[in-house]
Amino acid sequence: MILLINTTEDKSQIALIKNSKILAQAIFEAELSHSEKLLPEISKLFKLESLQKLVAAGFSLRRQGFSLRDLEAIIVITGPGSYTGCRVGVATANALAFSLDIPIIGINKFEIYKNPRLCQDFGGQAKEKDFFGKKTILKIIQIACKKLKKKKIEKITLPFYEKPPHITKPKSIF
Repeated sequence: MILLINTTEDKSQIALIKNSKILAQAIFEAELSHSEKLLPEISKLFKLESLQKLVAAGFSLRRQGFSLRDLEAIIVITGPGSYTGCRVGVATANALAFSLDIPIIGINKFEIYKNPRLCQDFGGQAKEKDFFGKKTILKIIQIACKKLKKKKIEKITLPFYEKPPHITKPKSIF
């Protein structure tokens, strides 16, 4: 089972995927609170409601429930997008992958959308509809599988910002 994490925008997406099938998915408004909402939303995917969907989908369970330990890999969308969102999603994915000793695959939106202009303004209707859709998730899985086959996997992944972050300089007090 693979966990997909996308926190690059105000709307965040997480999904559990097995054999190229989306078993459970959550899309939630995060805006400026990615760090508060991401882990509780991941936790919700592993609750009884999702468990029933998995059993109905033919997912055989080794024990009564399932947990993060059932993950085989984590895919994280690394950017470009919200500076804080990218950092929170990537840091969470890195921490989970490290603690579970599973591969992490970072994918940036330029790998998904070959046309960079499609990535610049994610708020556009077509992109939002497509990005959260099944076709795009399948494309993300294909990219991840290619990276796995080519062994292009790191122990950690880094956020992709497209340009240097704009960090304001502190004002002089004196």
